[in-house]
Amino acid sequence: MKKNYVITLLTFVLTINAFSQVTFDFKTAQDPLGWVKAGGAQAATIVADGLAISWTDAGNKTPKLKQANANIDASKYKIIAFTVINNSSEVKRLRTLHFKGDSGTDPSSASSANARYTNLDIITSTASETYYFNLTNPEWVNYNAASNDDTDSDMDHLSIVLTTATNGGLNIASTAGDLIIEKIEFLESIPSSPRNDFSFNDTADAEGFSGANGVTLSQPVAGEINLEITDASEYPKFEQSGIYSVDADAFKGVEITLINNSPKNRLSFVSPSGSSEFVSKEMNANDPNPQTIKLDLKLAANWTGVQKNWWLQLIENPGDGAIASAASIQIQQILFVDEVLSTVDIQKEDLGISIYPNPVINSFKILSPLKIEKVEIFNVLGQKSSVQNVKSNTVDISTLSKGIYILKVYQENAKVATKKIIKK
Repeated sequence: MKKNYVITLLTFVLTINAFSQVTFDFKTAQDPLGWVKAGGAQAATIVADGLAISWTDAGNKTPKLKQANANIDASKYKIIAFTVINNSSEVKRLRTLHFKGDSGTDPSSASSANARYTNLDIITSTASETYYFNLTNPEWVNYNAASNDDTDSDMDHLSIVLTTATNGGLNIASTAGDLIIEKIEFLESIPSSPRNDFSFNDTADAEGFSGANGVTLSQPVAGEINLEITDASEYPKFEQSGIYSVDADAFKGVEITLINNSPKNRLSFVSPSGSSEFVSKEMNANDPNPQTIKLDLKLAANWTGVQKNWWLQLIENPGDGAIASAASIQIQQILFVDEVLSTVDIQKEDLGISIYPNPVINSFKILSPLKIEKVEIFNVLGQKSSVQNVKSNTVDISTLSKGIYILKVYQENAKVATKKIIKK
């Protein structure tokens, strides 16, 4: 690429800041910054909010936004963030298209031998939202990785394709419309904030989630996010992109509250760190009532440290393996808790210990043939309410609200007993 173009690009287009990100900020610059319309796009026009891609009502075309000289160091920047305003009720998917990097020269065409793409489903008819593409793969690399100069040693050719989620995601809707891109950022990693409670109370905020494998998201009402699932895949995904992180050492359980208006009968939590591990549980199919599925994440050995990326898979399994099926599911809350008690734990009774009085007003005593070391108290949702080191076999619960609680009594010789108590 030409040296004078590089100087112009670095001066006016790409900004490298303390967070090591390279940015095309169309809203601030009020300039297309080298991006041009392609495919079925009618226009790529600068408006107050950024770069608007518009299309007509002529079907079977794929509007694109194309850049031929992005000059991105693909060895360093593995994440693409798109901040968009989707004014369309039908465009449900963004596709990033890049040329395959190798040790040779810069490819000159997007032939099937060179082109690679990644899909991400987006929310229709929504205000400003940021979506992240993770391109950490062997083919998102500089064209000439052996050198690092201005001669074809970077990732230049990029396209953003706007599609529906039908027909393989290759066709645009028949209705005219537009989508505005405020900003495109190339990042070394996805910035994240700690969070353990996702409740979807803001209809303009998907809280970092995206759909994949046939999942399209919408938020018609506050307090839930709607998943419309096609029969495109046996393993549809509802994925946290990495905007929010979870302390996996502190939160070893997750509770998902949803309404399942579908034949899906199993929910899996997938932790992909290192190699994918999952924890699954049955759920009620075709049930119009809210249900809460509790998963013990201690069963996933790689659920440790700070986790930015994880997903739910909603599966129909008639008994001989997963099958593809259409579904409508509303997720009302995803709550990470310090520990989830299994049904077996809650129902388990140990005749070796006794509790009195029970019901309890402020405190109770535990009688046991073994030394008691610690007591953990959980509410009926499996959330830990109290932890006490027991010295005199007396446990104080005066600060707890009235209700039913589950005790886990840790005794010497690694014995653990479970009891139910009632706080008056």
